[in-house]
Amino acid sequence: MPKVHKRKANKNGPAVRAGVCKPGEHYFTWSFYRGATMYSSVYPARHQLTRSPFLSAVYLAEDDLAETVAKFREGKCEADELAEALDSARSAIQEASEAAEEALDAIMEHFPTGNPTTELIDERMSACDTLGEGLEEQHEVAEQFTEATQEAEAEALEGLEGEAKAKALKAAGEATAELRDQLASDIEGLEWEWA
Repeated sequence: MPKVHKRKANKNGPAVRAGVCKPGEHYFTWSFYRGATMYSSVYPARHQLTRSPFLSAVYLAEDDLAETVAKFREGKCEADELAEALDSARSAIQEASEAAEEALDAIMEHFPTGNPTTELIDERMSACDTLGEGLEEQHEVAEQFTEATQEAEAEALEGLEGEAKAKALKAAGEATAELRDQLASDIEGLEWEWA
């Protein structure tokens, strides 16, 4: 990954001319070997700091999912949105795996006995399969989450009124928060290790 530099824009600097920031503001630059310098007003995301299409795709999927999981844990999004994010991440991982398989096939045409690159691609495809299975399992759990919590809340409130109902609602809310936290922890526990 390239080194990212934080700079302060001068009156007629390249970041000002590129429209990234105004004079006196901070901006970030980075460049790849023999590549153009990139400018941004915010620190670049991991997927912007690699030239590997595979890593760029999986980093973007991981970061998007992590953002949704954090919202879910805080109660700022519902389980159906989390299930959608899990499905989206699984699709992105599957597409990256398919692209890696195409690259492996192309390499194997020229190097039938294999080389270090084929081993790397094999490892990545295996990691994608394992992660895809984990994401699918968590997707199913997330889809069942809303229904299960609503049923549990209805059972807890059945036949209650007044102060008892308020206490039961509070207990149900705490139980739901614990379940949210557990589901978020399970998703965060999935391995996103890439060679």
